[in-house]
Amino acid sequence: MADDHNNSPTDEVVKELSSIGNWCYKALHEIDCLRAERDEVIRERDEARLEVCEWVEMDGATTAKEEAELRGWDCFKNAAVVKTLNGVVVSKGKAIPPKFDIEENDNV
Repeated sequence: MADDHNNSPTDEVVKELSSIGNWCYKALHEIDCLRAERDEVIRERDEARLEVCEWVEMDGATTAKEEAELRGWDCFKNAAVVKTLNGVVVSKGKAIPPKFDIEENDNV
């Protein structure tokens, strides 16, 4: 009977709310991770689409932007970073130096 007095209804509610709060925190963290993963996949997709458009442009059929429009792609509109054929990286219209992966380019 002594144990029944130690666990008041208020204590049980607090424990349950704490458990729900922990679950919500974990769920929000997972949602953030999924959003970041989604954004990375979209960025990779747009990079691949840009490459396709640039290759078509090299063949002289259309410009890269025209090819994207013909295919219904918005890769030029939404791409945060666009790699051009000459290796210059453009972000929102400004040239920025390319990023190097130190593991792949040990001599950098």
